[in-house]
Formats: sequence, structure tokens, C-alpha cells
Amino acid sequence: MIATEMRKGSAAVTTTDVGKYFTANGILEGEPVPCHPVLGNAIYAPTSWQAWRIPIEASPSPRTFQVSITNSVGMNPALVSRGYFLPM
Repeated sequence: MIATEMRKGSAAVTTTDVGKYFTANGILEGEPVPCHPVLGNAIYAPTSWQAWRIPIEASPSPRTFQVSITNSVGMNPALVSRGYFLPM
């Protein structure tokens, strides 16, 4: 899972309907992988984050993964991203 939070200095930047402002595209070993948003377009409470579930099969060796996150919220906040491994 990749999570991204919007920040201005030490403060979180919030918006409603956060799902429509962010997209993520993942590449695993040169091939596109689906990035499923955690929060959809109809979020009614303000939030400062979005996350994506990215299904990746187990591997006996390390693999190259890249993610590109696009923000169209318009406030130009700093984006702080973190990756998490959540085994099935």
C-alpha cells in the first residue's frame, strides 16, 4: 500500500472528495500494475490523505517498483508518501 498525505509546513491540508484529486500509476519490473484507491470520490468529511492498494505477488527475490502520484487539488501542498507491506 502507498499512502500520501498533503502538508503545508507542520499542518495537514484537508479537502473534501479527495479521491477525485489524486491518481497513482504503478510500474513493477517495467509493467503497469493496478493501483486501487482506498478513498473514493464521494468522501464527505475533509481528509488530508489518499492511499492505494497495489496487489503484488510474492517473489523470492527483490523486484523494481515505481509509483507516480498526481495531485490536482490546486493548493500546491507538499506530498509526504510512505509505502507499507500488508501480507495477505
